Amino acid sequence: MDKGDTMRIQIVTVALIYATVVGAAQPPAKGTDHVGQRWSFDGRQGGETIADAVLIPSLPFFDSGATCDNIDDYDEVCPYSDSTSPDVVYRFIPPFDDAPIIDLCGSAYDTKLYVYDENLNLIDCNDDYYTDDTCGMYVSYLENVQMIGGMTYYIVIDGYGSDCGDYELNMYDAWHFPVHCPEEHVDEGEPDPYDGYMDTFNANCEQAVPFAADFGDDCLTMCASGGMYTTNSEVLFDQDWFVCQPTEETITVTVETQAPIMLEFYTGVGCDELQQVWTQEVYPWEGLTFEVDTNWSPLAFVMVTTEEEGWMNPYDYTLEICGINPGPVATTALSWGSMKAIFR
Repeated sequence: MDKGDTMRIQIVTVALIYATVVGAAQPPAKGTDHVGQRWSFDGRQGGETIADAVLIPSLPFFDSGATCDNIDDYDEVCPYSDSTSPDVVYRFIPPFDDAPIIDLCGSAYDTKLYVYDENLNLIDCNDDYYTDDTCGMYVSYLENVQMIGGMTYYIVIDGYGSDCGDYELNMYDAWHFPVHCPEEHVDEGEPDPYDGYMDTFNANCEQAVPFAADFGDDCLTMCASGGMYTTNSEVLFDQDWFVCQPTEETITVTVETQAPIMLEFYTGVGCDELQQVWTQEVYPWEGLTFEVDTNWSPLAFVMVTTEEEGWMNPYDYTLEICGINPGPVATTALSWGSMKAIFR
């Protein structure tokens, strides 16, 4: 399914989403409003010119800095010209053919972003991508930047007109896709899995965590994490279950994930009587929004795990559900009867 595709599913009583994730890479670059904050600032910023460009040693990479104390060395038309903004430069040599994402989300001024190859040919450029409060107004972003392994590339962080300011640079492969956690959200609360971990936190339907908080809105985002671990010589995958109370006949669910997940929908009148009605894989670069007809079901369930090895471990994901009643947030595992009592 392509990113942004919408699908409707007829569900009679209880809707349940099941997802499983398998990770095995390094932690992702994380900027402002990204889930997890697994990386910290490294205290550097880009070089003044291509001659002293700061090396990006590997991906994912995160750095921050400010451009107002630099000078204007470069400019490109994309599509605006005649910029006099100061700029900074980074250098990257991909070890293999790659098509990374370069993201300035979280920067505090009107940025411009472009990439040269080692012969100073312009290969990509962006001025305005983000226009929101989360990533910033007129903040730049590039994806699918075509790079050949072993060649040197220069990433220039510039500005529109004469603008300058603080910036945040995230550069990552498509499989290090960062998910964004909004300011108003619910944290799952489970620690990342580790070898020897015993998964006793929202690990099954009976332990489902209520998808609820008092934000005065019928849309709520759960920010969570998962992964794989080894216990007693057995490779296991973290499983997360959530429950919500629909207030509309149709609820809308939006998923972002850093690893491939399988969504599985079920119906039933309780945890012992679930029937699978639909499944769908979601990949990090896709995202997925879908609508579910709950037929005024009193409760809807969601469960999450990992599917393909070779992705990051642990991984982050977000689930936004709209058309639900924001009730109390549970911080402990609940029985099926206790969950139903929450929403009475």
